[in-house]
Amino acid sequence: MELLLLLPELLGNAVTAAEAALLLSFEQPERPIIPDVRFCVTTLSDENCRQQFRFDVAGVIRLTELFALPEFVITGSRDKAHATEAVCILLHRLSYPKRHYDMIHRFGRSTSALCRIFMHVGTFLRRGAPAMVLKGDLKVLNSWPRVVLVV
Repeated sequence: MELLLLLPELLGNAVTAAEAALLLSFEQPERPIIPDVRFCVTTLSDENCRQQFRFDVAGVIRLTELFALPEFVITGSRDKAHATEAVCILLHRLSYPKRHYDMIHRFGRSTSALCRIFMHVGTFLRRGAPAMVLKGDLKVLNSWPRVVLVV
């Protein structure tokens, strides 16, 4: 309220009281804080990796190879992620029901960027990765039906 009273003094007669009230009526929405985190799957232990992605570290790396993603996944909105990070985003989202907001602290990305990367990898997989995986080893294929059914 004090700012409303001081605004005409600060800006002179250029702003009326009605205009000042209109200017102050629009509040900016509070945005979530996105941590400065760089995700690297090899820093996780196998047990933590299994808990979060349902695959151990070697399995995540093997899936990334079998999916034949480019080394860097770039979405239509120019979000860029390493292939292993993109696969981890997909697996983490599919491991149990959660919101993208819950993944911000793990991957250090906004909810919209996580959503776009998830959708980009999911679309890529629907278009041809199952045929690539079927040529792979059986250890990875044991977990594959869970991923295919959800995607």
